[in-house]
Amino acid sequence: MHESRDAALALCNLGFENWPAVRNDRSLTTTFQIGLAFLHHNVCMRTARRLLDVVMILDTPAWGTLAGLTDECPVLDGQLISSAAQLAAVHRFLDNLPAALVS
Repeated sequence: MHESRDAALALCNLGFENWPAVRNDRSLTTTFQIGLAFLHHNVCMRTARRLLDVVMILDTPAWGTLAGLTDECPVLDGQLISSAAQLAAVHRFLDNLPAALVS
């Protein structure tokens, strides 16, 4: 319970610290959303890009697929992901990735 509360407070803090100057509608919901978006962009996506550099060395085709999946508008095989079947294919790819990288 404390972990969830602490995470929510941390995200709200990030939201307040990175509040866009053009927004005047300060609510906790909006603050939380801004904090989450900031964290996702500045931590998760930056980490993913660094990890992609390593994958590129190990497996260039896998790197290409991962680069498409981590794009702003994720794609699989050059197509925007728009169906449950494509999501299932993404999950299969990700589930099989560790074995593919060590073989």
